[in-house]
Amino acid sequence: MPKIKQLTPISALADGMKAQTEELYDKIPTSTPPAPIAENVTSEPAVPTYKKPGRKKDNSIIPRQNGKLIFFEERHNRAVEEIHWQCKVDRQDVVRTALNEFLKRYMAGEIISPEGAELIRQYVRDTHL
Repeated sequence: MPKIKQLTPISALADGMKAQTEELYDKIPTSTPPAPIAENVTSEPAVPTYKKPGRKKDNSIIPRQNGKLIFFEERHNRAVEEIHWQCKVDRQDVVRTALNEFLKRYMAGEIISPEGAELIRQYVRDTHL
């Protein structure tokens, strides 16, 4: 005669494991008390909010017109990059700030001062053949 094995139903095993888990949970101290169980369960699932794809919105009040292409010397390029990372600002803002300071010092109305013109001529002599 074949040997008959007695199988325990899964529901009995699950109940036993649940009781053991609750018993262990009660015995082990925790640093934080258990969170209260919310009795009022909403029927709406929580919808995660996602960021919109693409670049973040620019908060600049400067209109996006009059764009220019500028080529920098290597030392100036490194300096702009360093300022960009150290100050966490856009590279354009670094160039605009420098231009703004130059114009404040050397522009009187619509005419450049002789000192400003000489600075530009000197820089051109140093960087052109």
